[in-house]
Amino acid sequence: MAQALRIDDIVGPLGPPAALRDPPPFVPRNLPAELVVELKRRAELARSYNVWVTQLCSDLLQVAKKVTVEAETNHALSVEPTLIEFIRIRAMVAHDVAEPLQVHEPLRTMAEFLEGADRAAWMGFLEPLIQGLRLAKNATEAVGEMASALAKRMSGIDHDLWPGDTEEERLLNSRAALVYRAFAELELGVPCQEGWVVEGGVPFPAVKVSVSDDIDRPRRHFRVAIERVHERVADIRPDLVGRITWDFVQSANAA
Repeated sequence: MAQALRIDDIVGPLGPPAALRDPPPFVPRNLPAELVVELKRRAELARSYNVWVTQLCSDLLQVAKKVTVEAETNHALSVEPTLIEFIRIRAMVAHDVAEPLQVHEPLRTMAEFLEGADRAAWMGFLEPLIQGLRLAKNATEAVGEMASALAKRMSGIDHDLWPGDTEEERLLNSRAALVYRAFAELELGVPCQEGWVVEGGVPFPAVKVSVSDDIDRPRRHFRVAIERVHERVADIRPDLVGRITWDFVQSANAA
């Protein structure tokens, strides 16, 4: 079974170090001595960052390949925690590198028109930094897209249509309803369907339970069975526990 990635092990190092987030004031020519020293210092940091990110992205892509292979031979739930981490990493890294790219790429465009030592000083810092930022962004976008597509294919559900402020939340909510529904049908012994309900104007994942209209207080009637459902979900996916509500739909024709 694939082990879920630890978010702190991947995301933190993929973002640029604090010393590289904000560039120094751009001086096109006749660079002051102190600025030359500062650009050399930043160039060393940028090269180290580039090497570090290159290795981490290579590791990340290798894990993605292994997860893809495992998903073809094992149950979806065995790899889904790692898929969720991939989606989370994509969102976090995109946020973490967006601003540094936005401020440094225009500087590189201007630096390309410089000549001699002035150009070398600026490009020696900007090139490895922007390359590392782009690599982090592209690699995490690639594994995020893979994870999203794989999750949809394995479950047969388009989680992007589900409630949630982020893709990670939408995936977790859709999967919670799916897993809860499967166990609910076993434990409650009545037809169930995954979906969502609106509570207080907010859509919320739900298991819709079809019950006969002669059952008084269905939530109380199924209380013990519902507790067993929670326990079974907790055994295999504790991250999904409590993510759904129960919607009892009473009908004279319910099985």
